[in-house]
Amino acid sequence: MLHTLYRWYGKRTVLIVGGLVAALIVFGIFYKFASEKAPDSEEAVVPIVKVAPAAAAGLSDKASFVGTVRSVSEADIKAEVGGRVTSVPVELGQKVTVGAVIATLENSAQQAAVLQAEGAYEAAVAAAAQSDISGSQAQISLKASQDSLIATLKGAYSSSQNILYSDIDVYFTNPNEGIIGLKNISGGSSINPARETLRTTLPAWKNEVDSLNANSDLFAATDLALLRIDDITVIVNFFITKLNNPETTNLTEAERTAALSSFISTRSSLESLAASLRSSRSALENAEDAYEKSKLASTGTTISSANAAVKQALGSLRAAQSNLAKTILRSPISGDINVLTAHVGDFISPLTSVAKVANNNASEITIYAGENDLPLFTVGAAVTIEGEYEGVVTNIAAGVDSATQKTQIKIGTDALTLSSGDTVEVSLVGMSSTATESQQPIYVPLTAVKFTSDNGSVFTVENGVLVSHDVVLGSVRGSSVEIVSGISGDSEIVLDARGLTVGSKVEAVK
Repeated sequence: MLHTLYRWYGKRTVLIVGGLVAALIVFGIFYKFASEKAPDSEEAVVPIVKVAPAAAAGLSDKASFVGTVRSVSEADIKAEVGGRVTSVPVELGQKVTVGAVIATLENSAQQAAVLQAEGAYEAAVAAAAQSDISGSQAQISLKASQDSLIATLKGAYSSSQNILYSDIDVYFTNPNEGIIGLKNISGGSSINPARETLRTTLPAWKNEVDSLNANSDLFAATDLALLRIDDITVIVNFFITKLNNPETTNLTEAERTAALSSFISTRSSLESLAASLRSSRSALENAEDAYEKSKLASTGTTISSANAAVKQALGSLRAAQSNLAKTILRSPISGDINVLTAHVGDFISPLTSVAKVANNNASEITIYAGENDLPLFTVGAAVTIEGEYEGVVTNIAAGVDSATQKTQIKIGTDALTLSSGDTVEVSLVGMSSTATESQQPIYVPLTAVKFTSDNGSVFTVENGVLVSHDVVLGSVRGSSVEIVSGISGDSEIVLDARGLTVGSKVEAVK
């Protein structure tokens, strides 16, 4: 047959046509095979995404900060406040670790203040379960403010009574009955009547404080408390004036100086009590105003004062905790106690040196925490440095640094490989907060959020398809961002939303 085609068309033409036919057959077979395999290829490129519960996706149990290392070979431990030494759990020459308690001062009043502030804070948080409060919730906030002021009034009486009986009456003869007089100080005729008046006014004040409740005239009770504090302050100022003049006292120079320092500290305490009363009264005034406005609000209208109440209560709690921490003297470094001057029963003045600890390998790290991170720290809390060294929080500044607008925190460590001037990462593991576990904020990685001009959204996977959820964003901490609302902590979200679009098919893995 080929010979016939060769004669008709020529051998060259037949071979060319045959080659083209063969090429078309091969192309057709390949095209059919590729078409049949296309669905399998599409299935093979479905992206895999990692998912996790939102509560565990971001800052679940670790927060990191950058700090600077400073070498410390000797630490001179001084008292920030004056008071009587109640405990010295160490001995001269003993080796101590970072954060070890060297001495404790009398702090029953400070402990009571912390307990009172915790109660006020918890009441404020309970009233602020929702950021906007309705009329009924405004009434709850009013009750919390009333309870807070009552607690402050009772605390003010307790502290004032303790100051009078423990700090002032030691300089009077017969302060509670009989003929009153002064000891070791002249000029009693001018101050004796003031102390004698307190014999009757102080018990009357106690009776009023014991009978206080939400129906009492709390503003009048506050005015009375401020008046009684002023009465005691007058006596304190008298002693400060007399002790400033060595000729008006029979005390030795050392005794006079110590007594003067003690009375100056006492006056500061009385001023703090008065400030707390005024602050709590102001909070009650604001709560009553909010409640009256809420009664006039139309349906659907809400009044919000909860956030301010929580901040105020939290500020009072932080101040109370700070005052308590000042009565517990800790070593900022590990080492040997070379000097120990504090003994149980001693009365020490502010800035008195109580011990010296030496260690040539000790270091101190300084970090700064913002308003949102500060509640994570407490004196004595353990931290890790560069993920491998141990450290302890030794001091938290009482105020905010004017340059950084953050609070300075000191961390002690004896890691041998750290050098002065090093920049290190400090991690606080097992974050603790005053809020309960259910109130802990949700933090997710920044990569999990699709940002918009206002807030953003996150993805979940339902039946192998990406579903978008709008969320309200809060503060940013490091590589995580707070989710204020939109999802719950149990929602399993996609950890990296970059390049993904809603409705796409994906395979979710944990």
